[in-house]
Amino acid sequence: DDAILVADLRRTQDVKQIVDALKSRGDREATEHNVTHYPWGRRRLLDTVDNTVVYMKTIAAGACAEIHPSAISLTLISGELESQGRTFVAKTTIPFSDGDRLQNSTETAIQLIEVQEQSQDC
Repeated sequence: DDAILVADLRRTQDVKQIVDALKSRGDREATEHNVTHYPWGRRRLLDTVDNTVVYMKTIAAGACAEIHPSAISLTLISGELESQGRTFVAKTTIPFSDGDRLQNSTETAIQLIEVQEQSQDC
């Protein structure tokens, strides 16, 4: 989510120090926005634990989205979608394979939880 900071111009250096502290701790918030927009909808970062990342994916009405190659789990939270020639309804874990696509054929946006496993650099 976005935020607006109102600060005294004489204290702008303090803001830089806060951002530098976030960067030094490795906090993603210092360099990345937690919502990314795509032609098919948006993806919101919910949490990161070790090398596992959890996203809320919103697929717009009539849109089609690819499953991220590092996805290990997909759960439909709201709405109805098509994948692999099958229709899935809310509160369903979606089975998937590499290259599968998620089609929202409805007139409303749908939401999924996508869990990804990020590779560890040596």
